[in-house]
Amino acid sequence: MGERVVDAAKAIRPYLPDMLGEDAERFDLLVSGLLAQAEADPDETALRLEQLLSMPPVTARWLERVLADDQLRPPELQQHPQLGRFECPGKDFVWYPRIVGQRAPICPTHGRPLRGAAS
Repeated sequence: MGERVVDAAKAIRPYLPDMLGEDAERFDLLVSGLLAQAEADPDETALRLEQLLSMPPVTARWLERVLADDQLRPPELQQHPQLGRFECPGKDFVWYPRIVGQRAPICPTHGRPLRGAAS
């Protein structure tokens, strides 16, 4: 379960501005800070991420729905064929296109282009 929570935390980051408004940037810094520790202590990081993401009700609902999906897709993409999955080379940001041909953003943590990743 721990690895799934970490993967869900990577996937929630692009959605934080819509979910949390002006609090998104501060919250994203907390998420990205924890993700930076995932390799060194994956179990503790997963626990802390789950606690953090469970605090705001909107992110708690999102996390619950993503963890219930076998492919850990964002809720609005769970009923549609997957159009791809892109990940930061730094492995702390995951993004899913919503329409065919949509360009992947730059990783907000590292400022690097995202790469196509296996689902």
